[in-house]
Order: sequence, then structure tokens, then C-alpha cells
Amino acid sequence: MSAAFDTMSALELRRRIRTRDISPVELTRRALDKAQATQGTLNAFFVLMEDEAMAAARVAEDAVMKGAPLGLLHGLPFSAKDLMAVKGQRYASGSRAMADNVASVDAPAVERAKAAGGILIGKTTTSEFGCKPVGDSPLTGITRHPWNLDKTP
Repeated sequence: MSAAFDTMSALELRRRIRTRDISPVELTRRALDKAQATQGTLNAFFVLMEDEAMAAARVAEDAVMKGAPLGLLHGLPFSAKDLMAVKGQRYASGSRAMADNVASVDAPAVERAKAAGGILIGKTTTSEFGCKPVGDSPLTGITRHPWNLDKTP
């Protein structure tokens, strides 16, 4: 898959999925590979959900191939901040005090994105309880900005 896909808008990716120019499986694999390749430097993800994401991508691709009705986010990888509950995943909100907490339901925003066909690839880091405007927490450390490693988003 071309690196050009990394900078395409969601609308363009959506169009290309619908016309079968891009596979949801390939797009999700690309997103996961990029996340894994940059995790050591950026520390962007609290958890990557590779197995779940790839399973959802295969289901999304089957729907495309069958000509089924597609949601607005169909086949598009997305991430959720660790401030949002994701059923079955750790839900720490960037805090050591909540490090072992596991969500029993999806947050409404996550539920809606999935219902629209979005493919959740993981949960991103956050400052403790989202209280700071910078990306660091006692649980996950500092998150670096991808275009300037001296900064934190």
C-alpha cells in the first residue's frame, strides 16, 4: 500500500474503499504497522488492538465485496483516547490508580464510530484524567509530536 494513503482525507479513503481501490484490510494493516513502527519514538498508543482490528477489517471488506450498505466510516481505521471506554480493554484515563480497570461497555462515541463501520485499532495515551494540555502521564510517560519530537501534542 502506498505511503500516499497516509495523507489522504477520510473522505478520499472512504471513496476509494467504496470503489474497491483500497481494501479495509490493507488500510487497517497499514495503520497498525505505522502505529507499531512509531510507538517506540512517539509513545502514542496506550494499547493497540491488532487482533480485534484485523477481524473487524475482514468483516468490513466482506461487506464491500458483497455490495452491502456501508456506513459513513466503513473500513476507516480510528483510535480512541484512553479517556473513552472500550469494552474489554483497559480504561485507565492515564492514571496509575486506574491502570487495571477494564471497561464493560463502549463509550457512546466509540459505539457510534463502530456502528458507522469504523475500525478501532487502539487506544491512545492521555494526560492523567485529561487534565493537562500536554501528552504525558504518570502511567504512560511522554507522548511525542510526530512532526517535532521535541514537542508533545
